[in-house]
Amino acid sequence: MLLAAVMSFALTGQGMGGQDPCDLDPSQACTAQRIATATANLGLTDIKADAEGGAAVYRAFFDDGERYPAVSFERRPDHGPELVLYGKDGQTLHMPIQVSVWREVVEGSRYAGRELQSDGTTTDCFAQSMTTVQIARPGSRPGAYDAPQQRAIRGAFDGPRTRSHSQTTCGGGLTSDYAALLYKVACEALPECEAIRDGEGDWMWNRQLLAASLGLRGDRVAAATLFLQAAEPPHSNDDPIEPSRWDRWLNLGYETRLDWDGTPVVKKGDVAAAEVSPIAAFLAEKERTLGRLSFEWTTIGATDPDSGWIEGTVSYSQHQNGVWRSMQAPYRQVWRSQGSSIWKLESWTVGAFAAVER
Repeated sequence: MLLAAVMSFALTGQGMGGQDPCDLDPSQACTAQRIATATANLGLTDIKADAEGGAAVYRAFFDDGERYPAVSFERRPDHGPELVLYGKDGQTLHMPIQVSVWREVVEGSRYAGRELQSDGTTTDCFAQSMTTVQIARPGSRPGAYDAPQQRAIRGAFDGPRTRSHSQTTCGGGLTSDYAALLYKVACEALPECEAIRDGEGDWMWNRQLLAASLGLRGDRVAAATLFLQAAEPPHSNDDPIEPSRWDRWLNLGYETRLDWDGTPVVKKGDVAAAEVSPIAAFLAEKERTLGRLSFEWTTIGATDPDSGWIEGTVSYSQHQNGVWRSMQAPYRQVWRSQGSSIWKLESWTVGAFAAVER
């Protein structure tokens, strides 16, 4: 289930080359361009201003920040070390971290930005992204009794320092390795990410789970278990979806109500194994008349381990007057868990559909 829930995201990170001359260029000019774009997409702080303001920052992001959050380990004046996730639309997540985690992050940064000498061998690479690492160190503050000459020496040799480097994930280099370390440590530090991580994962795995973690609300660990079960609806590229697959995804409770833009459908009682529920039959009929239905969650939350919800949008394409339009409606699902990690759908409300820009 976890693989199905995140693999569709992972595939979108492949094949970045060819869109822009800087896509896979690690030069300082292209690194600066990537940082500017990621800053606009994710609301990143200025790394030079961080260092000059006395902050230590160890940050990484993928490509231009369009698809995945940036991971930033920060230690600012008057604050202990913390993990900060920077997401799109102003989303941020702050989490205090242990000193041992901070030390691992700092120690791991030692060789970031250095180049390894190639031995001439090549390896296959099926998922290529650009990683960018930004590091800010505030330097030593002058002592109260330092002479002016000592202050000048400290400023020249031990003042605020920053560095930024980019490297492709197919390079097998120290910069991309450090970026992967930051995403791994970040996922391990967040209880909700660790709850859906299910063991070790590579850089692709961890960045997907951190992106998912930004969409969790309330009791985030409970919401993570709901994500595991229900985040990925059934999909098919060609064949219509069998009604039984809708039933397996929704895991309907003993009594479940669907309100589809004012049309109620109620499932009450148990359904025999060889049969499908009225709700599954309704969805199959809607897909037959409207075309392929696409469900995309935006928020998954829980008030406690037994009560959760999912909010998102459902859409389909409509051909009218020679033009394809995307019709979209908001939805909200309410889920219940009876003292276990198995969630059952209690109600589902789908709003009115309206045309949106494609």
